[in-house]
Amino acid sequence: MKRNLCVILCCFMLCYVNTAYATRSGVSIGAGQGTKHVRGYRFGMTRSWANDGVTPNKRKLTGYWELGFTQIHNPVEYDFPTNNNLEATSGSMVLRIPVKCLLQFYFDAGIGVAYLTNEEISTRDLGTRWLFEDRLGVGILFGPRYQYELGYRLIHFSNGYLAQVNQGINLHMVMLGYWL
Repeated sequence: MKRNLCVILCCFMLCYVNTAYATRSGVSIGAGQGTKHVRGYRFGMTRSWANDGVTPNKRKLTGYWELGFTQIHNPVEYDFPTNNNLEATSGSMVLRIPVKCLLQFYFDAGIGVAYLTNEEISTRDLGTRWLFEDRLGVGILFGPRYQYELGYRLIHFSNGYLAQVNQGINLHMVMLGYWL
């Protein structure tokens, strides 16, 4: 029930936000590996921010909201019982710094909250099902409207020491995206 409520609230935030606050929508898929040989698969729905920012040295800043669904699986068999599968539903705010060279590069940094279906994966005790999702990314946008995206993301799930145990988990993912 808690997971369904989290999904409904995140969908509401992303899909029904006033169009004055969002200009483009998109989808992304990704796959990769992480801590303790886990494999991660991710689907994301994104909405860009309507207003861009500018730094004092005139560098453009953009960003987006992302609702992500991540499946984490460990194919390794252990000699003792441990959980080898979990799903995460997350909502994140991501700051994007575009860099124009020959191609349209970008750097991403973001933070959000995630709800996981289990507190343990591959002997890692995450401490709680509610975690922070931090990310760093780099990639390129291409196509006539820069609608295609190819990138790398480091995603870190952690409870920020809000629980007694905080082993956390990292995922290194290759992402493909399409902006409408």
